Formats: sequence, structure tokens, C-alpha cells
Amino acid sequence: MKNVKEEPIQVKCISSQDNYRISICKLDENINLIDNEVYNIYYSSNIYNITNHIVEIPIGEFKYVNTNLFNQLYYKLTYFDFKKGIIMLTTSNSIRLNKKIIGYIGPAYDSVAKCYQYKYICNGNGSNKLFCNIKKNDPNKVNFKGKYNIYNLEGYSFNPIEVNKKLNNFIKIKTIKILIIYIIIIFIICVIILSKNLKNKYKLISNLIK
Repeated sequence: MKNVKEEPIQVKCISSQDNYRISICKLDENINLIDNEVYNIYYSSNIYNITNHIVEIPIGEFKYVNTNLFNQLYYKLTYFDFKKGIIMLTTSNSIRLNKKIIGYIGPAYDSVAKCYQYKYICNGNGSNKLFCNIKKNDPNKVNFKGKYNIYNLEGYSFNPIEVNKKLNNFIKIKTIKILIIYIIIIFIICVIILSKNLKNKYKLISNLIK
């Protein structure tokens, strides 16, 4: 795959019926974008062949977010070594033991053909740390001699900031729970000591009376 320069992604745009200054654009369903990536928008000065004479100054940008909106699940990359076939991820939630989650990696370009994309499988271990293996032995895949990127993790959105927020909240909640348990234990110990002291005083007073 000799792709020195990334090929531009073509989008189909139509004018909005409500506002003539706004265009609604749609990507082809076969185009694969990298999750949480910011893309610049360019235009071509060649109306007959829009892949040529592209003006290098962008007219805008958009951020592609393939988020699970209902569960709000996020992940961040901890370790990635394509040669060893290993990926380590941290998720915003704990993954139950032996649950498998699938993702895809591919060359560090946009809209790469499926034959260049490798599947990786992550096994849950009861925590939010995922150890994943890249299926590099797939005979139907074409090896690319260059940099690879993680394209996605099914059901999750790549967002390290949200992962850190959720982990920090989890740590805070856990710390508060531990603190409450300690307070309860100390309270119980104080009650036991106080009751023993009262009992001893009661015995002492009763003995003096006798």
C-alpha cells in the first residue's frame, strides 16, 4: 500500500431547507474514520474533478465521535505494540471476567480498505484494565509497512479525559466508603470501651454501697 499522501475523503452536501447558508453533508457508509479524531474540511477549486486543486487552507473542522450514547463507555490507550501483537487499554468501567470485546486497528490513514485492518480481541478480568491480542495471523489481511492506529473498540469511544474522570470519581467514592467504615469501627470501639468503663464504675459504686 503505497500511500505517501492521504487521499481526500469526499462528502456529499445539500443545502438546508431551513437556512440556505447551512449545508448538510453525509459521509459514505463505507468510509472508516478514527474515533475522536478532528478532521479539517477543505474545498476544491476544480468543479470537474474535486480531488484535484484542493485549497490547502481549511474552511472548517469537525470531530468524529463514535460514542455509545446510552452507556457512555470510554477507553484510553495504555500500551500498543503491533510487532508483538499486544494492546493494553483502560476502560471507564469494569469488564467482567472472560467477557470479550472486539476492536480494529489499521494503517494511520483515513478510510482504509478492510483488507488492511486487523481485529484485536480484549478479555475482561474483572477490572477496567484490558489486555488485548491482535489477530495478525489472518491470511486475508495485507500487511502494511508503516504506522498503525487503533480505529475503534466496539461499544466504546476513545476519550482519555472521560476515562480519567470516571476513575477519579470511583477512587473518591471508594475512599469515602473506606473512611465511613473506619469511622463506624472507631465509633463501635469507643462505645465498647465506654460501656466497659461504665460497667466497672457501676461495680465500684455498688461495692462501696455494700
